[in-house]
Amino acid sequence: MIFSPFPFRLEQDVTAKEALLLTEKQAHEATRKTLTETQEKSEELLKKIHDNDKHILQLQFTIQRSLLLLGLLIPTYELTLDCR
Repeated sequence: MIFSPFPFRLEQDVTAKEALLLTEKQAHEATRKTLTETQEKSEELLKKIHDNDKHILQLQFTIQRSLLLLGLLIPTYELTLDCR
């Protein structure tokens, strides 16, 4: 019987390819996890931006109302000073 190294080499190739496949699978899972975490963080940041935009609008309306009220009070205050 003649010994052929061919089957042994095929077995080594298969083992090496399985190891490579496992490494690539683990890398893919790590990338997928990182992507998911990044997407969640992005969604959180977008929500914070949206909330801050609402707060900015509320402050702008408050300032506009205050300026309008102040504009109405200043002439009245000046009139009371003229009457004294």
